[in-house]
Amino acid sequence: MLRKHLTLRSLTFMCVTLLMLASCTSTKNLEYFQDLPKSTVIKLDPMPQDQRVIENGDEINIVFIARDDAAAAYFNKAAVTNAVTNDGINAPKSLSNPIGAGLNYLVDPSGYIEFTEIGRVKVTGLTAPQLKDALTKMVANKLKDPIVEVRFNNFRVSVIGDVRNPGTYMLPMQRPTLLEALAAAGDLAITANRVDVQLYRDYNGQRKITRLDLRKQEVLNNPDVFLMKHNDVLIVKPATNTLARENLRTASAVTGVAIGLITLVLTITNNN
Repeated sequence: MLRKHLTLRSLTFMCVTLLMLASCTSTKNLEYFQDLPKSTVIKLDPMPQDQRVIENGDEINIVFIARDDAAAAYFNKAAVTNAVTNDGINAPKSLSNPIGAGLNYLVDPSGYIEFTEIGRVKVTGLTAPQLKDALTKMVANKLKDPIVEVRFNNFRVSVIGDVRNPGTYMLPMQRPTLLEALAAAGDLAITANRVDVQLYRDYNGQRKITRLDLRKQEVLNNPDVFLMKHNDVLIVKPATNTLARENLRTASAVTGVAIGLITLVLTITNNN
């Protein structure tokens, strides 16, 4: 009787061990940045402060401020077709709250924005500080001590393929990262290919596709891929020939072993 219980206990232990090993192997394949050192704190290289350039289709908030409130308010009126106020009302905002109080301008397909009094201004290829300096000089003879604030209103990325929630997402303006883009899409699916994620980028006149291996820590230290650009697209392919097939093979093997052990246990029990 004792021998029987020992045999059953041993077989049960073997089943549990095999299941745990199969689970550990599968989980390892799903980890990001697998080559990071095994330390409590890992220091990474600082990321550069990148300046986004203005492109066709961007939405930009611009507000003019001056000592003469009425004069500045005239520049903040929605007198052109590609400008609307934040709340849809054409009346100027109070200068006590200048940030975000101006107009939202949509850069036209030719790369221009049209302003009251100033006219059409070519803005594509400029950064927000560069446009700010240019507009300040343009209104210097019309406004006393002018201040111009320029901010981007939108930052859009798309994540498609084998993720939990594919789609297009608006990310925070403060240097959104690759991890934030993946998090917005609900993270990669279990069956996703982590070895060959493609980053499609059409930015500042250049189009390219960069292949990423999310198992490698080099992704964390590469600002060109870790820091997202406006309109980036992440393409995640399903790992049909790797992880998914391996999981199926592992599950089949574990199931076969379990069935064999159960059959053996039943045979021993019936014989005793």
